[in-house]
Amino acid sequence: MSLLGDISVWSIYFSVTMVALISILLAALLVRERSLVYGSFMLAGIGISVSGLIAFLGYQIIAAAQLIVYVGASVMLFIVSLSMLGNIKVKTMSIYKTSIISTIAFVAFYFLINTVEKELGYELGPTIVTSRTMSEFLTSEFLTQLFFISVSALLALISAIYIAKKGGAGKDE
Repeated sequence: MSLLGDISVWSIYFSVTMVALISILLAALLVRERSLVYGSFMLAGIGISVSGLIAFLGYQIIAAAQLIVYVGASVMLFIVSLSMLGNIKVKTMSIYKTSIISTIAFVAFYFLINTVEKELGYELGPTIVTSRTMSEFLTSEFLTQLFFISVSALLALISAIYIAKKGGAGKDE
């Protein structure tokens, strides 16, 4: 049993394709964006779409960890830090250099996963955890912590947007 249940194959293909295209679009916009704050919002969108792709593969726990750690914590810390620093000049790389670096990183990661799978001697399969089981576990064991984390992240996001619109933490109107 997976997160997808008995959804038709074509709707799964369509959903995965749309999430992948959204991720690619956000990545292209991230490369072109000059503002680091708005770039980090796009990075959060990429993290959410990658988490969706991971969940489609059947790894719901890893998808939840991706959302909590990378999108929730890292990107929010990045946004708040950049907002407090104000506007920072960004040095951009050539698109060709970034393409070559990302291609090398992808190939290296692919061979690493392939080597680990061959060394283990069996295929790595997804864990079977439904979203209902995961949400029941999180709300029964960590409801207070989830509430405070959600409120803190929301306040940090609002503060970061306000400071970014104002022009930096050190500037007064």
